[in-house]
Parts: sequence; structure tokens; C-alpha cells
Amino acid sequence: PYIHFVNINSTYTSEFWLPFNTLTETTTLDYRYKNMMPYDGYLSKIVFRAQADPGSTALKFYKASNDTHDPSASGNAVTVDPSDNDTATTAVFGPKYSFVSGNIVALSVNATNSPGGDMNFAVVFKFKVG
Repeated sequence: PYIHFVNINSTYTSEFWLPFNTLTETTTLDYRYKNMMPYDGYLSKIVFRAQADPGSTALKFYKASNDTHDPSASGNAVTVDPSDNDTATTAVFGPKYSFVSGNIVALSVNATNSPGGDMNFAVVFKFKVG
């Protein structure tokens, strides 16, 4: 697996993008929030925790194939409800959230309540290498 770590400070209560090439999150998708996949594979899971209880939280996987600039939602959002603040929560995705080599992917988060500051994410991708 490949693990992409994201550590941000957020108070958004609307959909925002997880960064790949910067240190801050935003509600506007641009090149800093997209990444090209080097192999075929899929998004396996996202483990996260927040400084304050974010409540029901939707995590979305987006992808763009060739001839498409910006990714669009691929599959349904995975919604989880952390039990408390500063508690790790896992959103399981799996093979139906797949991509092929060269696809652009992006990830968004939409929390019901303000995460209240620090948020930590471990995004786990599984690649088919070989």
C-alpha cells in the first residue's frame, strides 16, 4: 500500500479538498489538491481524527480519466460519525473506488460540525504493481 499523510488545521463545515501538494485545505479545487496515480489500484481506506468532534463526516473519492481536466465524484461518499474528538475513525472504501495508471484523483471531506482545528489523515491506496 501507499499511505498519503495529511495534517491540516480546519474549521470548515462545508466540503473541502485534502491537499496533495500543499499544507492547507481549501474549498476550491486546483492543482494542489489533485494527484496522478502511477499504477492501477484503488482507495482502500481513510483513517482520520479531529481536535473537536466533527459529527457525521462524508469523505468522497474523485477521479479524472484521460481527456478530463478536473475529477468528478466516483462512487458514493463514505460517511462515518466519529464517536468523540481526538479519536481515530476509519472510512472503508475498497475496490469499487478504483483508478488506472494516469488517472487524476482528489479527495474531499464534508463535516457536519467544525473539526475545531487540527485534523490528521492517513489515506491508504492499494496499487497493482507488476
